[in-house]
Amino acid sequence: MAEPIRVCEFVGNMNGGGVEAVVMNYYRHVDRTRVQFDFVVTDSSTIVPREEMEELGARVFTVPAYTNLSAFLKASYELFRSHPEWKIVHAHMNALNVFPLGQAAKAGVPVRISHSHSTSGKGETVKNAAKAILKTQANKYPTHRFACSRCAGEWLFGKGADFEVVYNAIDLNRFFFSAPARAKVRAGLGLVDGQVAIGHVGRFMPQKNHQFLLEAFSHAAKRRDDLVLLCVGSGEAQAFAENWVRERGLASKVRFLGQRDDVNELYQAFDAFALPSLYEGLCLVGVEAQAAGLPCTLSDRITREVDMTGTCQFLPIDDPDVWADAMCSVEPRNDVKRAAVDRDDFSNYDIVRQGHWLTEKYLELYREVVADSRPELVLVNTKGQKGESSSEKPNVGVLMSTYNGERYLDEQIDSIAVQEGISVEMFVRDDGSSDSTPDKLCDLSAGIRGCIDGWHVDYGGNLGFLGSFETLLSQAEGCDYYAFSDQDDFWFSDKIIRAIGAIRHVDGPALYASSVLISDETLKPLGENLFPGFIYSIPSELIRHRLAGHTMVWNHALQEVIRTIGVIPCWSHDQHVVLAALLAGAPLYLDSGSYVLHRRLNTSVTPGGVGLGKRVSHELSMLWNEGNKADRAELAQSLLSIPDARLSDGDKRFLSNCVNHRWLDLINDPLFDCGVGLGNAEARVSALLGRF
Repeated sequence: MAEPIRVCEFVGNMNGGGVEAVVMNYYRHVDRTRVQFDFVVTDSSTIVPREEMEELGARVFTVPAYTNLSAFLKASYELFRSHPEWKIVHAHMNALNVFPLGQAAKAGVPVRISHSHSTSGKGETVKNAAKAILKTQANKYPTHRFACSRCAGEWLFGKGADFEVVYNAIDLNRFFFSAPARAKVRAGLGLVDGQVAIGHVGRFMPQKNHQFLLEAFSHAAKRRDDLVLLCVGSGEAQAFAENWVRERGLASKVRFLGQRDDVNELYQAFDAFALPSLYEGLCLVGVEAQAAGLPCTLSDRITREVDMTGTCQFLPIDDPDVWADAMCSVEPRNDVKRAAVDRDDFSNYDIVRQGHWLTEKYLELYREVVADSRPELVLVNTKGQKGESSSEKPNVGVLMSTYNGERYLDEQIDSIAVQEGISVEMFVRDDGSSDSTPDKLCDLSAGIRGCIDGWHVDYGGNLGFLGSFETLLSQAEGCDYYAFSDQDDFWFSDKIIRAIGAIRHVDGPALYASSVLISDETLKPLGENLFPGFIYSIPSELIRHRLAGHTMVWNHALQEVIRTIGVIPCWSHDQHVVLAALLAGAPLYLDSGSYVLHRRLNTSVTPGGVGLGKRVSHELSMLWNEGNKADRAELAQSLLSIPDARLSDGDKRFLSNCVNHRWLDLINDPLFDCGVGLGNAEARVSALLGRF
């Protein structure tokens, strides 16, 4: 049986509230043989049902609370980057969804669902102001939008926005009325015949408006002695509520039942339900109370969508006496009437039905991603692994452009000639050297040298390193694999066989690259570039090309793609290969090991050269795009015009913004990221200066 897909449920704070209950209800009822959840919660959470989550197959991850926003964002991004199996992220933090989904977009998660579970309420001035600001970005990062009601969806995403209503479904059979359960629970609570229980379920927080509820009940209790108020839930405002009740002599009338896992049974003991919330997305407890056959008194700030039975009354929350009147008018329903609830009214809230729907929805979104996804980046480490061997040696075409390289050419060729487990064909083009390089090539190619079985040498005019390598790319054919070589590096003997071992199993186009070991002219190591935060994407390549050509190895299938695409106006030959791989949907295997010493000389064409001065000069030239070397608009237009290119909608949007010089849209695009903060900053400044 195939492994289930894993969906990241980004819940944030888990404190025993309604949103968490909804998510867990769905988790219990999706088909977990096909869809599994992983939960992300903040370290400020107080009630995380970790044991049940893990027993059902979930993994639970913790990030810092969003009150420490920089730490929250960093941890979220690193989490998304380290879990490429998460093709879907489903955020449940309402207006705060912008934060995790922004990091998911940055990390390349293709499906990002923003779920609105709430709205806003009067009296929370500071909180509402923050929500208003966050709502301006609510549609920036999600690819799909869910809401628990039309009201909640329009509040977060705007009227006319495209979103799906995902009902706050429950296990209805647990809530439908049961006379035996009523008798048992009332006896357990010490309720006697004739006492009328007003029930309330809600976390003790300002949104739930407990002070108003208690004031209304205190007025009602003065007029009707048989009333009791049962409050279910916990939270930071509970202590205040308990003190308020004691000070007014209502301790015998108001019971605080705490956080409970038997709420479905407590509904049976109630005679009516009250919820004077300042705001709600839908109000799941209202659905549960109606399923139990209870008349409900709800705040007029709660959407009327919750009234499925016609037994809800919606009252303003500016006058406690109005609510006291409603409480005093409660007459307990008999068992027959409570059991007579029409179950068809609740079909949209049937968790069995909705769990099946969500399973199929996730799988549908996943299939779309697989059909049109960003090519895969596979991080490998071949250090300590033995290179693969085969009875048939793979034939590797090595592409080398030379220019005045007489000093180190012999050493480079000698290191190629001792490669293990392969045969080599050299494709060499001299780019108009004025030293003895052509003569050396003539001598070298006159005979067989180690594993080098053949030579194809072109003594052409000066085209520059890009033009020279592009010529080689267009000519090289007939080999199993291909690799670039500089004229002055030194290859370890297992360089190529390790690369082949990483991509040998791939049927279609595939590319390998590795970290870079930098050395001085004497091959003394100077340092290593591991390409931290590397992002394998079309936008990343246009912002800053990072991989080193001398580490690349690719297969015959990708070489055919390169030759079919032909010349594209990129600014390096190795960028050409990476772009061709991306356009073909080829996976990239990026190795943290490196098996070549890359000489950095004062005459090096490679960016940066040696020393701080040259590095600063290089960065400035990147910012200013000196000589318009990197014509992104031209390159973007070229990529858009290639037939059958594997471009996602995000890629097309990014490229179109380049072509049309829509710089503000471009730099605010969530895909504007090359994985290097300095590179992103330079590219943004360059775009704003019109130099991108």
